[in-house]
Amino acid sequence: MDDFGFDLEDFRLGDFERVGAQAEETLRKIEEVRGELESLVGTGQSANGQITVIVTAGGRVQDVTFAPRVMRLDSQALAREVLLAMRQAQDDAERRARELMDEALGESFQDAFDPEKVQERFTEMLESFTSSMDGHDRSLDRTRDEMP
Repeated sequence: MDDFGFDLEDFRLGDFERVGAQAEETLRKIEEVRGELESLVGTGQSANGQITVIVTAGGRVQDVTFAPRVMRLDSQALAREVLLAMRQAQDDAERRARELMDEALGESFQDAFDPEKVQERFTEMLESFTSSMDGHDRSLDRTRDEMP
């Protein structure tokens, strides 16, 4: 039995229908989460909280705030601190998006989008289906041979 609830050794046509229904359910959940992802933001701070950056889920900078004391930094230090706050905000947005997707789709959703794992699963399914169909063909051949 695999993660999707069917036996690759005894794969049946109905399994395709079930996998299709599961895929439709996953797409429905993704649509539900999409709106939440569009409004999701991440926040990062640096220079002891003197710089705050807010980014969207896509990493686009939405806001940068400087406390007056941060202007005491030289330009290179200020640039480093701004970049640090931006990275923290982007990491925060990514973490929140991952948590949102994990909550909606389950923690295994990451594997569902890994091209190598998807290819591996389809290869296993195809091999199992081919083997099952070969067994059915042999059974039909035996039945045909037994007919008068």
